[in-house]
Amino acid sequence: MIFLLFFLPFFGAGLLACHANRTSIFHARAGQAVLALSLALLAYLTWVWDGSTPIVFEAGWAPQLGLSLSLYLDGPALFYCWLILSIALLVFQYSEHYMRKDDSPRRFFATLLAFVGSMLGLVVSGNLILMFVFWELTSLTSFLLIGHWSDKAEAVKGAQRAILVTGLGGLSLMAGIAVLANIGSELGVESFLEWDTLWRESPRILNHPDAPIVLVLMLIGAFTKSAQFPFHFWLPGAMQAPTPVSALLHSATMVKAGVYLIGRLYPIFNESLLWLVLVGGIGAVTMLVGAALAISSRDLKQLLAYSTVSQLGLLVAYYGFGYQGLAGDLLLRLDLLLIASHALFKCSL
Repeated sequence: MIFLLFFLPFFGAGLLACHANRTSIFHARAGQAVLALSLALLAYLTWVWDGSTPIVFEAGWAPQLGLSLSLYLDGPALFYCWLILSIALLVFQYSEHYMRKDDSPRRFFATLLAFVGSMLGLVVSGNLILMFVFWELTSLTSFLLIGHWSDKAEAVKGAQRAILVTGLGGLSLMAGIAVLANIGSELGVESFLEWDTLWRESPRILNHPDAPIVLVLMLIGAFTKSAQFPFHFWLPGAMQAPTPVSALLHSATMVKAGVYLIGRLYPIFNESLLWLVLVGGIGAVTMLVGAALAISSRDLKQLLAYSTVSQLGLLVAYYGFGYQGLAGDLLLRLDLLLIASHALFKCSL
């Protein structure tokens, strides 16, 4: 059942791509139907979930490499799935008329559905390898969406900047995963890259001499995705995308992926002083820099972009200031509340 959550948008994207001679309204409404079906499935999964034991799905992927298709649905994953699908459905409804005169509705709506599927796959991934696959898919699909109007030089430039920054961040994340896998090999732990295993083995990970390297590499990946200082400069250029893309990207999808990853890493590294310095420090600096740039902006789109940067900095800082459990539970609850409120008002703006 969990598999269908992200499979349905990809399947819908494939179907839309096969219908060339259709109107924008057809593609928008077909996308809405797919997302509504996904929301119904999510409502069922939420209803059957007991609130304590995660819903887990595993299937063979590359057994010879010790890799499996592992999906993991717990409270935070459910929260993000509801957020992504709800905002995406509203964006598709808005796009029905906004994109009615677009020359390439098939490409736009198919890519937008694939973008939603990539983000859903990212948040329900049960291990770091699968999460990385969807992580890169979000970068690729966002690149295509930001540069959708390829006749606009600024849109092309914004798309190139976004894929360059997030792509380099993806390489850093991949390196961090590789070092972490090596730690697991040294510790002799099977299925080490599964989230459950990582959380269980967090004391041994922190005591390993390579733990700071893993933390820095993976945080660079998260910081580039969520436009943290000094990687914040790509986000204003992404505003050159069609308005529905900006609404989805800024509110509930790509820029929240880094925040989601930091939230997953929190149980592993929050006892480290380096966590407080990097996550709390960079988040606070990003919040202040983004606010200052937003206040000084004279262009409305830049103002909205930098205000998003500032809010993302605050979201990241909350995780950093949860160092060693100091007001950690309260801050994490506030973080989820702020993520939801930011998604709602930013999408509307």
